[in-house]
Amino acid sequence: MYPKCDKMWGNNSYTVSYVVNSKRSFFSFKEIKHILLASAVLFFDFILLGKVANFFGGNILYLVIFSFLAVVTGFLLHEMAHKIVAIKYGCYAEFRSNMFFLLLSIATSVMGFLFAAPGAVYITGSVTTRENGEISIAGPLTNFGFAILFVVISMIPSNLKDLFIELATMNIFFVIFNMIPIHPLDGSKVIKWDIVKWGTLFGISILLFIYLIFN
Repeated sequence: MYPKCDKMWGNNSYTVSYVVNSKRSFFSFKEIKHILLASAVLFFDFILLGKVANFFGGNILYLVIFSFLAVVTGFLLHEMAHKIVAIKYGCYAEFRSNMFFLLLSIATSVMGFLFAAPGAVYITGSVTTRENGEISIAGPLTNFGFAILFVVISMIPSNLKDLFIELATMNIFFVIFNMIPIHPLDGSKVIKWDIVKWGTLFGISILLFIYLIFN
């Protein structure tokens, strides 16, 4: 997820009010700190949730592997996809964690479920409706790609089948959640750009989620 761009007067471009300093390296030191903080908290959340919900029979090795891959694919690469596409279109983009939602994620994981909204990639610059849509869909598409990958891997006979099914389910759930067409979720920008692309990704993801839940 990343903040919605506000429409500029007199044309079909968009901008955001969050402004950072002049362009510098791909990652600023401050951004790295925010990424590491959010990643560490989410990793702890998944471990805690796994213990509370008795994932994988409480096997700590499975929980560590699952938590690491969940953070990397479900969160980190999702946000980096937003950032990369935003930079492609000439915007400046940086991730910022949200302390309130990080604390909320810890609280919910203790209760046996996880509400994870650790932060967002904030951008500054002007983009068209299409570019805004492409920036928005980049994150969910990344999760969708990993969900398909994990489903394929789970078909290979191994003791890790359940782990990969859980990772696939988690990633496809993130697609569905982020594609809900309500501000500030990604779906609200994608549907304004191309309702067919929005509906296709949203619909296929729901079908895949149902398949993973009941098979």
